[in-house]
Amino acid sequence: MVLSRIIVKRIIIVINALAAILLLIAGYSYLLNPATWWLLAMAGLIFPVIYFGNFLLLCITILINKKAALIPLVALLSTTPTFLKCFSFGSNEGFSQAKPTHQLRVVSWNVGLMSLNARDTQVAIKQNLEILNALKETNADVICLQEFLTSLVPNGHYNFLDSIKRTQNYPYHFYAVDYEVYEGFFVSGTLILSRFPLLKKDKMPFKGPFRGSLVSADILFEGKKINLLSSRLQSLNFKRDEYAIFSNLKKGKADAWKGSGTMMRKIKYAYSQRLHQVSMIKGMEKREIAQIFTGDLNDVPGSYAYAQIKGDMNDAWLDKGFGIGRTFSRISPTLRIDYIFYNKHLMATQTKRIITKKGSDHYGLVTDFKLR
Repeated sequence: MVLSRIIVKRIIIVINALAAILLLIAGYSYLLNPATWWLLAMAGLIFPVIYFGNFLLLCITILINKKAALIPLVALLSTTPTFLKCFSFGSNEGFSQAKPTHQLRVVSWNVGLMSLNARDTQVAIKQNLEILNALKETNADVICLQEFLTSLVPNGHYNFLDSIKRTQNYPYHFYAVDYEVYEGFFVSGTLILSRFPLLKKDKMPFKGPFRGSLVSADILFEGKKINLLSSRLQSLNFKRDEYAIFSNLKKGKADAWKGSGTMMRKIKYAYSQRLHQVSMIKGMEKREIAQIFTGDLNDVPGSYAYAQIKGDMNDAWLDKGFGIGRTFSRISPTLRIDYIFYNKHLMATQTKRIITKKGSDHYGLVTDFKLR
């Protein structure tokens, strides 16, 4: 009887130790080069899940072996800074749709190629109307859209750029086209729409096969220059069968990991490609004037990409949002991969997500700013 108790206690200690090590790896993976340590960086993708798992272990272990409970407790306390990047306690007061005077409203949204892969035209029209209506309801001063797809045929049925400009009063825009679709009929890239003149516009293409870029533009607001940056980093490019792996894992299917080799290679490749992209965006940081970064990092708050690009800037969701703030609708409810960052010359007053049912697999963000 005594021997069995000793064995049980040792097993509990081992389980807690392994879980704590995994939590520490996930919580501090942002310190490592993800191109080299990509397997460890993967743990960061599910940090909230691992954190919650350790919390459950703490609750259970404290009833069985109080000394062993110190293991998950220390791990949880040590990774609290990362937890506070993933969960916001900023505000739960709601978002006032009426835009305050002397404040700048900014939207960032990966609109997912405007339903290019919808099963038929009618579905695409319905989903795109959902996106366009959601954008109109924000009444934003500046809209930054990633993966924005449009036809450029004047007055054409699929000229979404012309439609937004004409019906939503955005006289100024800068469209950085990254690639052409269907023999040039459609083009896709990053778009900045503004109700203020764009004083300086620039497109900086990323190196490598990934056809993406960093877009920069300046506006004058309340007599002060504000630099806008927008981009989308290398994605994982999962296909339908690879998303099915996550679905099968949730269902506990025995063959859930079948075909996961390709998925792992894509994750490794994405981490390596983002290094240059992160470095380029980091190099555009401005401290002397107000600056706002909007974009889809395709990575979580506990990641290397987030830590490098955010730097000394503020995260609008952490400051004025509440909860995890999921921005990607697939795989896991913990995935916040889209962000609005801003520097010390600005103050965020409120923020919220733009949630659509089918318009995009990403949720948008809208934030109000005032100058300090």
